[in-house]
Amino acid sequence: MGEEIVAKTKLGVAQGQELARLQKDIREKENALAIDSAQVALQVAKLKEQAVHQEGDAKRATIEEAIRLEKQLVDQQTSFARLRLQYAEKEAEVNGMTIEAKKKIVDAEVAVINAETEGYNATLRFEKQLESLNDEKRAKE
Repeated sequence: MGEEIVAKTKLGVAQGQELARLQKDIREKENALAIDSAQVALQVAKLKEQAVHQEGDAKRATIEEAIRLEKQLVDQQTSFARLRLQYAEKEAEVNGMTIEAKKKIVDAEVAVINAETEGYNATLRFEKQLESLNDEKRAKE
């Protein structure tokens, strides 16, 4: 009986520590992601403006750089959404699968899907511009 109490206590402490670690990671990454998102938005806006005044390979390189930056940001956003999902699942494991816990998990899963979708949508705009450049190049040849 006493050993069982000790084992449950140790498990509870370990689970609490894991939740605390995940919460800390979420806070840190949320702050970094907010700053990174703003910086990438600024860089991409500058690249778009720059691309307007370019042609050919220079324009292609600028667009490809914007795509790279946006994909990098989307990877961060998706990773962050997955971390929140991991936290929601761990919280449900520790506290039980309540209706509220299920909703948190579903919301977190939706956030992961939305982050991935946003990534495709963001780069699609640039991919269309690259395809247009390819069409222009083929027409000139």
